[in-house]
Amino acid sequence: MRFLTAFAVKQKKHARGVFLKNIKRITRNRDKANICSA
Repeated sequence: MRFLTAFAVKQKKHARGVFLKNIKRITRNRDKANICSA
């Protein structure tokens, strides 16, 4: 999360879109991992 916040500070213009995309990717990966582990 520190990397994402630092990245957002560097690029405030695209920060929101990139941050939301990263969150979506992370949540998808977590869901896949949970399904595989379960």
